[in-house]
Amino acid sequence: MTFDEYVRVRGPALVRLAWLIAGDRHLGEDLVQEVLTRAYPRWRKILSGGQPDVYLRRMLVNAHISWRRKRSSGEVADGAERVERADRVDIGAEAAERDAVWRMISRLPPNQ
Repeated sequence: MTFDEYVRVRGPALVRLAWLIAGDRHLGEDLVQEVLTRAYPRWRKILSGGQPDVYLRRMLVNAHISWRRKRSSGEVADGAERVERADRVDIGAEAAERDAVWRMISRLPPNQ
């Protein structure tokens, strides 16, 4: 089976699985595209293993896990959230509170 034939026959099933894993159709399609892009150069090796479905499903799960890790470690609040937070906080009061906390910390014994 060629790579093109496999994608034509099994591609929709991979997209459905990715959709279930990711919880979002568009993200699922992106994950499948990424996985198929990485699988294409090593297609003969994948096919020689005898279970391309299992191999590609595993690649799909790993791609989703990697995407989640990247997202969770680098996620930053969007601009609207930062503006809302800035409106709620009195900068002077926040600075005074931070200063008071540091004064209390400086009075702690060295062992603490």
